[in-house]
Amino acid sequence: MPTSAIAREAGAGTRDLFNEVVMGGIDHDTPGADWYRSGNGEVWAMIASSEGAIGYLSLNYSKDGVVRAIAYDGVVPSAETVRDESYPLATTLSIYTLGEADPNERAFLDFVTGDRGRSIAEDLDFFPISARLRRELSLRARQIGEP
Repeated sequence: MPTSAIAREAGAGTRDLFNEVVMGGIDHDTPGADWYRSGNGEVWAMIASSEGAIGYLSLNYSKDGVVRAIAYDGVVPSAETVRDESYPLATTLSIYTLGEADPNERAFLDFVTGDRGRSIAEDLDFFPISARLRRELSLRARQIGEP
C-alpha cells in the first residue's frame, strides 16, 4: 500500500509548528508532501478516506477514532502529554490586543478564560485554558498595554 503524505498550506499555524519542531524552522518546506490542504478538517477528510494517508492536524480531530494519532519521539499525544508538555508537537493559543484591552475585549478574554469558555472548549475536545495560562494571559495583556 503506498503512503500519501498530506501537509498544511503555507501560513497555517499547524504547519508552522510542525515545520519548526520536525523540520527545524518555520520557513522550511514539508518535503515529500503529496497534497496540501488549508484546514484541519480537510486534512482529516483525506486521511479518513485514503488508505495509507498520513498527515498532521490538531489532536481533537483524532478523538472520533476514525483517524489515529501516532507517537513522535516516542511520546504518544494525549491530554496528559499535552498538559505536561512532554509531547513536543503541542502549542498554546495566544490572544492579543493592541494596547490595553477595551471593555469588549476584556469581556471576551474573561469569557474564554472563564468557566463557560473552558466548558465550551472541553465540549469541542479542545483543552481548556489552564489556571497557569490564565495568569500568563493576564500578565501578557498588561505588558502589551504598557507603553
